Amino acid sequence: MGAGSSSISDLSNNVYLQRFTSPEILTHNDPFWNQLLSFSFSLPSKSSDYRLLDECIEPLFRGLIQNYAASGNISSLIRVFLSRATELKASAQCDNSVFTWQAHNALFIIRCVTKLLLERFTEEEVLQILATLPPTKEGDEPEDASGLMESLVCALVEVMVDVPLGDQTYALHLEATTTLLVLTSSLVFKAADISHLSIFRMLMSSRASIHACLLVKTLLKRFMAQDKQPKKDESGSVVLGIA
Repeated sequence: MGAGSSSISDLSNNVYLQRFTSPEILTHNDPFWNQLLSFSFSLPSKSSDYRLLDECIEPLFRGLIQNYAASGNISSLIRVFLSRATELKASAQCDNSVFTWQAHNALFIIRCVTKLLLERFTEEEVLQILATLPPTKEGDEPEDASGLMESLVCALVEVMVDVPLGDQTYALHLEATTTLLVLTSSLVFKAADISHLSIFRMLMSSRASIHACLLVKTLLKRFMAQDKQPKKDESGSVVLGIA
């Protein structure tokens, strides 16, 4: 990952991912994120591809688990996506494919990290890990991370209901939907009462709930339409015209 094209087998040796999973603190406004998110990548399409992906990123994931508290880089990545999410509707209307591309790539990484976390930790532990902020310098006011995950859930819903669906945004919509499914999948790994799950409460009663009717309508329309994925370009990128 990073500028250029990436393959699954190359991920464990990728210098950008190694920095992301290291103890190095990468704040959300660091130029590093533009480099990390400027990659073209053929997403896994089969279960065997996903198994290979999990195997290849396992060393990176172990490093991330060891270092997330020292770096806060997972929460920084989420904040990078949130900063782009505020402009996604306008960028889609202006045909700003690079902006949409980077938002999609940020979500792909967030989704992969979240999936691996949910396989190993409870939902509350996962939410705490995802929202861990970088350590503050002595004398600085500590930042408040209490609303970070709620903002992420709300942003995912807003992508699905507000950003126009087209060839340039198809992959973004797919990734937003898949990321939301992963966030709500803790029941797959650990039994619990659905009413006690934080992500479901965020969907049902937080800021995201104002979009509930429109979200249901959008999902039903998508299910009935069964829109086909745009053809991939020669590089295999799932987003047209940008790789």
